[in-house]
This record gives sequence, C-alpha cells and structure tokens, in this order.
Amino acid sequence: LAGTTSITDLMLNAVALNAILDVDEFLFAGFTPISIQLAVQNLEPVKMKYSRRRSQLESFGLLILLIGTLLGPYLFLLQPLAASMIAVKKELCGGNQTFVVGRNSDTQLNVGLVTKSGLDTSELTVSELAVERHKFSAGYEAPYLISFAPNPVIFDQYLSRDMAAEVSNWGLCIETEIFQPSGSFHGDPLIMPMAELMLRNAAYSLGRADSDAVGCAGLKHLCSLPDARLLRMVCGNTCGCSDPYASVWHKVPTQGCLPVCLQQGTDALAASACEDKVVTEEWDLLWDLY
Repeated sequence: LAGTTSITDLMLNAVALNAILDVDEFLFAGFTPISIQLAVQNLEPVKMKYSRRRSQLESFGLLILLIGTLLGPYLFLLQPLAASMIAVKKELCGGNQTFVVGRNSDTQLNVGLVTKSGLDTSELTVSELAVERHKFSAGYEAPYLISFAPNPVIFDQYLSRDMAAEVSNWGLCIETEIFQPSGSFHGDPLIMPMAELMLRNAAYSLGRADSDAVGCAGLKHLCSLPDARLLRMVCGNTCGCSDPYASVWHKVPTQGCLPVCLQQGTDALAASACEDKVVTEEWDLLWDLY
C-alpha cells in the first residue's frame, strides 16, 4: 500500500488486505459447525490476575526480545554485508582508474593511456601486475611498469609496432649512455626514468621483479633467452650486442639489439688485431645455442 500511487489500485489493495486479515474468521465460519460456533460465543472471558512484579518481568522480557530482534540481524547480517560492500566498492571503484593499459607482446612494453575520469600478487600477468601497482598510486608518482602514451593515436602505435620499430626510435646505446655513470644521459630526469621503466618491464617479462636492485648485471644470465628482446635492448652492453665476440644468435634489431650498440661492436672488431682469441663463456654459449 505504501508504494501505491493510483487511487484505483489503492482501493483494490486495501480490499485485498482486509480479506487477508479476515481469512481466519472466514475459515472458522465456513468449516466449524453452528453448535461449536454458538458454544464459543457463549464462553465466559478468562480472567487473568497480574501482579506488579509479573507485569514488570513481562515488560523486561519484551524489551530484551525487542533488543535481540534488532541487534541480531544487525550483527549477523547487516554488519558483514556492509563490510563486504565496502571491500567491493574499494576494489571496483577505489584508487586510480583513469587509465587503460595494453601490452605489446613483441616489444614487451606495457603501454598506458590516461582517460577521462568517470569517478573522482598471486599469479598475475605482467599487465595485471602493472595495473595492480598503478591503480592505487598517487597522481604525482611516476608509473612503475606502464609507459603512458600522450594521445590515442600514439597509444595504438605503441600496441602495434614490433621490436624492429621500437629499436629504431633510439639513437643511443641505452646501457652505456644512460645506466653507466659515465654516460651522457645518466641521471637525466626525462630519459633515465624511461629507461628504468623499460628495464623493469624486461625483468618482469622474464619472471624477475628485482631489476631495481640487481640492474643489468644481475639479469645477464637471461640475455640468451628467446623472449629477452627488451632486456637485450635495454642492456645491450651486458647482453653482448656491443661485443664483437659474443653469441650472434640474437644480435639483430628484431631481437632487441639497438643498431648503435651493434655498430659499437663492429667498430671494436675493426680496431682489434687479427689474432686467435681464447675460448670464453660467450663462445661456449654460441655453440650451446647452436
């Protein structure tokens, strides 16, 4: 009745409610013999004696029952439900959600795009780890695993270009020019964070999450893996891209080696003397991969 707005519906619902309330009397009148109905009508009222103490006890009992009726559903139903709803709200609507992320499987980079705001580690993939790390970060913090594109066009380009196109954008050897203290861009506030982000992506793609601590040297044993394209791009010196005597299996731009690093290896080979070299770890690795 409280939700009824039409006068006609209100009258019909009121009649239906009255029928429900009188159904016990209808059943009594229809199924009970006349003699029993007359006997019931002739019954004398039952007299009950109430003492002051009994009245107080009954009132106290009703109060306890009322309190229990109110507290029981609140403690065992409403409170757990509210806690679950708050947890779901935080998971679905909390944190930083004004971005989308895609992953280029060839360049092994996570690419992000800042979107318009609609609202003010178990076994996760690299993309899911990137989202998990970034969604509750403050707006002023640098992305940890996501390279954000400035606009949708570049976002699509980041997702579609292959490793050869990725390495063509770099005119320097990242490890020697950025990571090494003697490099021209070491400590650069724009290029250094970008290179560190790429190194973290390379490490996470190969199952390592400690690139910030170990650097290129700590990831050297992974350089020969077929999926270590981004690692060879970022750590070209450690992975042998600039070493003329290193294994040649992955020393091409499509496998991550930057042309500048490869040219350094070519120049070093041209300047070296024509003489026999001792067997090194790189030589053994070349034949092991063969």
